[in-house]
Amino acid sequence: MKKSLLIAAAVISVFFTKAQSSFSVSVDTVPYPTAQHHYVFNTDTSNHASPTEMLEFKIKNTSSSTKLIKIRKNTLVNAAGQDMYFCFNQTCYGSGTVYSVASMAAGASLPNGNNSYGLRTEFDAWSVIGTSIVRYTIYDSTNTSDSMNITITYNVTGATGIRNINSNVYVSNAAPNPASNVVNFTYDLGNMGNTTAVKIYNSLGTLVKTAMLNPLSKTTQVDVSGLEEGFYFYSVVSNDKVISTKRMVIAR
Repeated sequence: MKKSLLIAAAVISVFFTKAQSSFSVSVDTVPYPTAQHHYVFNTDTSNHASPTEMLEFKIKNTSSSTKLIKIRKNTLVNAAGQDMYFCFNQTCYGSGTVYSVASMAAGASLPNGNNSYGLRTEFDAWSVIGTSIVRYTIYDSTNTSDSMNITITYNVTGATGIRNINSNVYVSNAAPNPASNVVNFTYDLGNMGNTTAVKIYNSLGTLVKTAMLNPLSKTTQVDVSGLEEGFYFYSVVSNDKVISTKRMVIAR
C-alpha cells in the first residue's frame, strides 16, 4: 500500500544476520540463507493510494520444539517525521510499540492462513526526505541467543511526486480519531464543485469506503461502524487527484 508522496523513490535495504537460530525467514517466498544478505529495491511511490512501504516476512520455527517467540523493534536512526511500525501474528501496532510475542509449534510458520501475519514491517515517509533505520530481532524468549536480526534502511530522496492542484480545497482531519462508529469532516471545496471525495483504505491498501463531499454543505459524517478495528488511511481526492492522505484508527 503506497501513496502519493513528495518523494521520488524509497530505497529499502534489508539485511539478514543469523548466528545460532531456530528460525528461518523469507520475503515473498524467497528464502535467505544463514549468511548475511543484502536485499535492495527501489520504488516510486508518487502514484499509489497510501503512504506506506511494506514488507512481509514469513517466519518458520525450524526446531523440534514449541517456541515462545518475541519480536523486538529497535529504531537505530529516525528522520524526524518518518514513522516505522509493524504487525506480528494477528496484531498491528503503532509506532511506539517495540515488543510482541507469539507461541509457535515445532515446524509451524507465520503467517499460517488464519488471518495472521508473519513479521510485517511498515514505513511512512510522510513526505519527509531523509534516512531511517530499524532493526527487528526475532528470538526465543527462553534463550535470547537463539535469534535472527532483520535490519531495514529507508532512504527517501527527491521531490518528483508533488501533485499540483490549483484549488482552494480544505478538508479537516478526521474526528474523532480513534473513531468507533462515525467520523466527521468539515470542509471548503472552493471552486472544485462536486468532484471531491474522502476515500478510506484499509491497511492492505484496499478501498473500503468512499464519501462524496457536497459542495453546498460544509460538514459530512461517515459511517465506519461496519469496518473492523485497526489502522486505516483516508485520502482527499479531487478531480481524480490525491490532495492528501492521513492515517486514522478504528477502535471499539
